[in-house]
Amino acid sequence: MEGKGKLVSIGEAALRLGISKITCYRWAEAGTLPSTKLGARRLIAEATIDRLIAEATREGV
Repeated sequence: MEGKGKLVSIGEAALRLGISKITCYRWAEAGTLPSTKLGARRLIAEATIDRLIAEATREGV
C-alpha cells in the first residue's frame, strides 16, 4: 500500500472515485486498487485515491 495517512473504507473510496462499492471491492481484491485489511475491514489510503483521480484526470485531458 502506498504512502502514509488516513485510511478510508471501501464505501468512502467508492464514493470519491465515482464507482460502486462492488467495483471497488473487485479492484481491491485484484490489486488494481492497493488496499489493506484490518480485521474484517478492507481500507484504502487517501493518497491512493488521490493518485488514481489525478491519473484519470491527466488521461482524460
